[in-house]
Amino acid sequence: MNDQLDVMKEVANISTGYAATALSDFLACGVSMKVPQASYFQLEDLPRLAPAQHQKWAAVYAPVNGEVAGGMFFIASIHSAQMLATQLLKGHLKHMSSSLEDDQLAHSAFQEVGNIVIGSYLTALSEIATVNCYPLVTELSIDFAGALLAEAAFYLAEDEQFVLMETTMAIQEINQKIDGLLLFIPDTDSVAFLIERLRMTYHDRA
Repeated sequence: MNDQLDVMKEVANISTGYAATALSDFLACGVSMKVPQASYFQLEDLPRLAPAQHQKWAAVYAPVNGEVAGGMFFIASIHSAQMLATQLLKGHLKHMSSSLEDDQLAHSAFQEVGNIVIGSYLTALSEIATVNCYPLVTELSIDFAGALLAEAAFYLAEDEQFVLMETTMAIQEINQKIDGLLLFIPDTDSVAFLIERLRMTYHDRA
């Protein structure tokens, strides 16, 4: 099991590198991302995993389809989501309200950031593991952290156990950490399939 997690974490690190590059180009500023851990969890643990349970966060969710199925969430605290939206909308600040929750333009900007991160991650994963997987239409939610992850659990109700890869981010130009998570939650069958394809891929390259 630990060997599987090591492989998944290595793939996650490479994939988040792709996502960070794409996001840096998109926002026109330096963005760093890393994966501090990859772990197995029981489904009932998911709503308790995020920090600051009693604060509101913003989440972009994408169902994942293809040879690898499951879901991806890009989740950021309200403050961090506002920073990302502001960075993207520098030329339109006069049209933004002070609150992300009340600003449709900021909603769209943050959702587009989530689309870029999730799409880039899955593109990299597809190339590394030589699998076909892609995001479907994303949804944006703003709620308390526990409620957002409870929603994630609802989407994955058929699986009792899942692999969670937690990703942290920072915007280099403003020297601030983004309080957020990139959660890739493949279903149980997809984890086994991914591990097998990765072993075949690395064996062929050896």
